[in-house]
Amino acid sequence: MATARRAAWLTSLPKKGSGEWHGSWDAYFNAPEHKEEGATKRTNFSLTGPLGDEFSFRLYGNLDKTQADAWDINQGHQSARAGTYVTTLPAGREGVINKDINGVVRWDFAPLQSLELEAGYSRQGNLYAGDTQNTNSDAYTRSKYGDETNRLYRQNYALTWNGGWDNGVTTSNWVQYEHTRNSRIPEGLAGGTEGKFNEKATQDFVDIDLDDVMLHSEVNLPIDFLVNQTLTLGTEWNQQRMKDLSSNTQALTGANTGGAIDGVSATDRSPYSKAEIFSLFAKTTWS
Repeated sequence: MATARRAAWLTSLPKKGSGEWHGSWDAYFNAPEHKEEGATKRTNFSLTGPLGDEFSFRLYGNLDKTQADAWDINQGHQSARAGTYVTTLPAGREGVINKDINGVVRWDFAPLQSLELEAGYSRQGNLYAGDTQNTNSDAYTRSKYGDETNRLYRQNYALTWNGGWDNGVTTSNWVQYEHTRNSRIPEGLAGGTEGKFNEKATQDFVDIDLDDVMLHSEVNLPIDFLVNQTLTLGTEWNQQRMKDLSSNTQALTGANTGGAIDGVSATDRSPYSKAEIFSLFAKTTWS
């Protein structure tokens, strides 16, 4: 395997009060010895620095691509089954294209007190290499080789307050929101076509959306009793909401459907689901 690596550091940005900026940039390339295996290219950067006496920021970004392995990388290991499974090959490693960016602005508004506002975005798409649950020998499935057949989008936002006082008490509190969208080519959900691209689907892609909200608060209390220890008390609330327009579309009536399921509507199933978790916690650590 031949590998090339290059890195550079830009000393131009950060530390509070120093007026300095710091940054880095890194690039990576991996070329396998055998051309049937996908090559990898990746680059990322980070930048941090002051925005005045009380404000500072951090910015991070990443871009990488790995090619899919060749369709016939496992030639000679075809399925022994007959019929529609003839010439089905085990798939190689799927390719991927990934893009990320994340930024944080920090406000040190008082001694030992700070607020941080964070925002991020990422997108990850695949490069199809032939993987299916049962068979990949048909022309439609093979026509998707090298295409993007699923993609994942993620957005996140957070606000954090970290505080401390002269008596040693500290606190950490945050509210966070994440939205994730899983978008993919429609697939069969049951039987021999399960996991196989649906050539007859009316949509090019179907989405599953997940919204996640978290509230967290904790306080750390120093205690000098028998031994030096810190008591942590906190609470957390998490709510997740999902809209799934893909996984629950399997027909439950008619030929070749597997039949009805008790308690599940055959025609009017809601795509929505929700979960909530509330917790209280306490712990102590000592030294």
